[in-house]
Amino acid sequence: MLTPCSAREHWVIIELCDDIRIEAVEIGMFEFFSGIVREFRVSIGGADDDEGDDESKSEWQEVGRFIGRSIRGTQLFTLDHPTSFHRFLRLDFPAHYGNEYYCPISSIKVYGMNQMEAFKWESRKQKESELARRRLEEGIKRAQQTVTIAGTVLPPSSTSLYISSNPTAIYHT
Repeated sequence: MLTPCSAREHWVIIELCDDIRIEAVEIGMFEFFSGIVREFRVSIGGADDDEGDDESKSEWQEVGRFIGRSIRGTQLFTLDHPTSFHRFLRLDFPAHYGNEYYCPISSIKVYGMNQMEAFKWESRKQKESELARRRLEEGIKRAQQTVTIAGTVLPPSSTSLYISSNPTAIYHT
């Protein structure tokens, strides 16, 4: 994307190949003798179907505002909270470093999960927490079944226990 730094509006709309839950955006600037993006905003929205009126298609919800470093190369910006699933992404670049004529963006990468990947990840996470819960319950049951005191194993039905001052004498009633 090659735009003069002095342009009033410096933005791009990206249509992703699939609806994804956006987690991070990576911007690369490699051009010498050009300005570097300083500030940018990430917005989601813009419908690709015919639902709603034309005004709803132009509404964008800002999900992140970032300040980049004045370096050539790539910079990764992670959103505070992953978005819901979206196909359209708008990046606005209101400020830049330097006083060069052009402010090019060499590459833009968007990271996240599509709906199937998110479903599988949630399912795997749920199975792992269920397994951990079952293991915890089994451990508690085992601990309740036997109590070991001074080398003597008592069944869980023990109703009373008397320990004398003599450490070798344990009475079970």
